[in-house]
Amino acid sequence: MPIFNHILHPTDLSLAAKPAFEEAIALARKFDATLHVLHVAPTFGDDPVRNAFKAAVNEDAFYQAVQEEMEQRMEAVLDVHYTEGLSIEKVFMRGNTPSEVIVEYAAEKNMDVIVMGTNGYKGLRRLVLGSVTANVAREAPCNVITVRNVTGIIDKQDPFDRILVPVDLEESSEIQLKEAALLAKKMNAALRIVHVIEPFPFPTWAMSSEMLNDLIPSHVEHVKAKMTELVEQVVEGVESEIVVAEGKAATCIVKHAEEYNADLVVMTPRSSDWMEKVPLGSVAERVMASSDHPVYLLHVTDQKAAPQEDSQAAATA
Repeated sequence: MPIFNHILHPTDLSLAAKPAFEEAIALARKFDATLHVLHVAPTFGDDPVRNAFKAAVNEDAFYQAVQEEMEQRMEAVLDVHYTEGLSIEKVFMRGNTPSEVIVEYAAEKNMDVIVMGTNGYKGLRRLVLGSVTANVAREAPCNVITVRNVTGIIDKQDPFDRILVPVDLEESSEIQLKEAALLAKKMNAALRIVHVIEPFPFPTWAMSSEMLNDLIPSHVEHVKAKMTELVEQVVEGVESEIVVAEGKAATCIVKHAEEYNADLVVMTPRSSDWMEKVPLGSVAERVMASSDHPVYLLHVTDQKAAPQEDSQAAATA
């Protein structure tokens, strides 16, 4: 099953980071993992006016004061939460670009998963994932779980009871579903497996119904058959259901996460949508930005690679 021995939780130690911290604690307790709580203090970097105040500022003393304040705030956070019996590593680092520091730390320390918060904006602003979270999600060497600050406190024994798995039925879907099924076994969770049929890529008014039927004969039934075959091959011993939806992928996924009251949405970063090329990013990124439910983004470098369990077993052999 997925092995979480080391969990990284990057945090700015604000109130908004609390739900992600709760999620990280719940996972660390469930997997008996070491929780690395990382705070990155931004450096002066290449500020063009840096030389103007450099002589008046002792940077070492400045960062020492910042670290002492952050240590006090972290102790206060840890005191508030139930962390007894957990192995927690408190880490303070400097960096001009926090996302780079987080990714480098995750790679250097061989983190199994990164659990971090996203902005809790409403309206149009919630369509854009926070820059730090977005960069980490794109560049991380491991899987990433994003948690919006509107998520409720995790106070149950199993952090995830209902897992939503949106699949595109491409090569990565098998890896994605395997990971979700293994996690569901560990968490005693149920799966809802969803495939979204997006709108036809060219105007259907220019075609007759006979032409459409020739191109897509019983498309929904065909998709259900492929999903059933995939589930039978991959999912064993886990309660699961199959759903075929129609509409824009990100919108449908967010809607099903809400209707299912999903504790987790398991996704891969792949997307065939042309919107992949615009600033809002991939389907996965748009779901992370707009869903109130935690999103588990799988780090898939090779579509035919072995699932996380096998790669980690090989690394520790």
